[in-house]
Amino acid sequence: MPKNPQYRHYRQCLFCSQEANSREHFYPEWAKALLTEFYPYRSHSLDSFEVRGTEVQKVTSVKVRTGDARSSPIKVVCSTCNEGWMSKLQDQNKEIIIAIGEQRKVTLSDEEQLSLSKWAIMTSMVIEYFHPNLAFSTFEEREGFAETGDIPVNWVVWLAAFKGELWTGHNHFGKHMFVGHTDQPQPTGIGIQSTAWVVADTFFLTARRSEVPPQFEYYGGEKLPEINMSVQIPKIWSISNPLNIPVVDDETADNISRAPLQVAQRDSRRAWEKGQE
Repeated sequence: MPKNPQYRHYRQCLFCSQEANSREHFYPEWAKALLTEFYPYRSHSLDSFEVRGTEVQKVTSVKVRTGDARSSPIKVVCSTCNEGWMSKLQDQNKEIIIAIGEQRKVTLSDEEQLSLSKWAIMTSMVIEYFHPNLAFSTFEEREGFAETGDIPVNWVVWLAAFKGELWTGHNHFGKHMFVGHTDQPQPTGIGIQSTAWVVADTFFLTARRSEVPPQFEYYGGEKLPEINMSVQIPKIWSISNPLNIPVVDDETADNISRAPLQVAQRDSRRAWEKGQE
């Protein structure tokens, strides 16, 4: 399959022009200190839905590796970003994430929602590069976010406290627009994706839809879907007011993770399942 044009993590930092010389963990070091159990294997199981002409084709890929998913690093950022603004965002949000997970905090101010949303979007921009063909944030978008701290357009963030035992990794769904009607359609770098994960017993869900140029608006009568906003947990970006934090279990969180792209349960393995080889 041709590579997504956004797939540039093999040399350059996701957020600047420097070399990607630092490994980033989607599950932060401060959260690992709270874990009491680790797992010897991890499974990367990705269900993607690719818009090809007039058809939507489901593609499933599964990879099994040694090591806990929460210890899985990815070399996509530079040490300057990782030890600078990214570390600062971690420090700003870790105590509130822990408080939410421990259910000591049941509501959020506007400022807290904004700060948590920035952290969640930063984390999502890293997580999506575990599956680079479904990485739709652009370099210009990520670079601007790093430089200004302003949240890019077309991002949505939801949040809940989590009470479950099965989640150890993340759920990432995407729909990618391809051009061409041949056996080798070309990726456009345009798509819609969602990412869900649990950290310190706090459940995060993000979604992003690409800006679609007019010439790419339709393929064979098919239009890139909008983000489904009917999600059972509160949205923190854009800011919701008032906001009360619910508690979700494994199954509820897994169902919610599919809502932004409306992925049916029959079309996707559970977040904690290995899936089909």
